[in-house]
Amino acid sequence: MIGNYLSLELMNKIDFPYTLKIYEEVLDKLKELYNGDQRFEVGGVLLGKIDVKNGIVSIEKIEEIKSKEVFKLSYIRDNKIAQQVINKSWTDSKGIINYLGEWHTHPNVNPSPSSTDKTTIMAQTIEKNSKYFPYTILLIIGKSERITVTIANKGRIILCTHIR
Repeated sequence: MIGNYLSLELMNKIDFPYTLKIYEEVLDKLKELYNGDQRFEVGGVLLGKIDVKNGIVSIEKIEEIKSKEVFKLSYIRDNKIAQQVINKSWTDSKGIINYLGEWHTHPNVNPSPSSTDKTTIMAQTIEKNSKYFPYTILLIIGKSERITVTIANKGRIILCTHIR
């Protein structure tokens, strides 16, 4: 993907040995989906490339996954549909585009991850059990279009910071 991106690098490379690139198109789409309906939380999956050799993870695409039920303060994605979207992206890209994590909105509140968000991201990291990319990334967009990125490994939350 060619274009502008936001770059995030941890000082402690032991915890997360990658530079995270989030493309502007992703951030724009996130804002568009946030502004689409602020009555309920919406969300989906993050897709992109993992370049182990050069230590770069790039979020290049987000897909909205409809919730099984609609909630004001909760988003529960349809796992079956999410897996279909992930598999299609993987197949269509010949194994280049990977599942990197999740995103959702916090309508009209700050985008800080709740205790449920933190528990869920850790559980998803454990469940996917990937030796190739043992992390899960969570983007949350909330009040004033502020965005938070959270990164987890199997043991703990490594990073939680506002990026916009």
